[in-house]
Amino acid sequence: MSKKIIKAKIEKVRTANQTQFTYPNCWDANKVHVIAYEDTAQLGNIIEYCIGIVDETDLSAFLISSDIVEIDVDEANILVNLWQDPSIVQIVDSHAVVQALLTDEVNRTDQHKKILNPDDSTLGLNRKRVIDINEFL
Repeated sequence: MSKKIIKAKIEKVRTANQTQFTYPNCWDANKVHVIAYEDTAQLGNIIEYCIGIVDETDLSAFLISSDIVEIDVDEANILVNLWQDPSIVQIVDSHAVVQALLTDEVNRTDQHKKILNPDDSTLGLNRKRVIDINEFL
């Protein structure tokens, strides 16, 4: 079955402790796989977007809302990776990172250096992977 990509406008009410989402009226959570949410730090009532994948047979039911549009792979890849921010360094193994940081620079082994290198595939610090929307189609 063929898949299609949608971008949906969603209303959020964000406080310091939680976020409430309001989707367009035609939204059917059982028929859409959300890949990424736009996510700003702004508090209060805000309008943001999400990118989702739907079956081609369900697309028309979503497009009845003016808050949902079909987008192409190129636009989806840009938005998904912008919102997921693959340049952010994430800690994969906090124990290994702490141990490497506690070892003074003179005594750091090659393994310590690999753990602290976000561009290395070793568990420790890694950059978030770049997402290709084609993986979901």
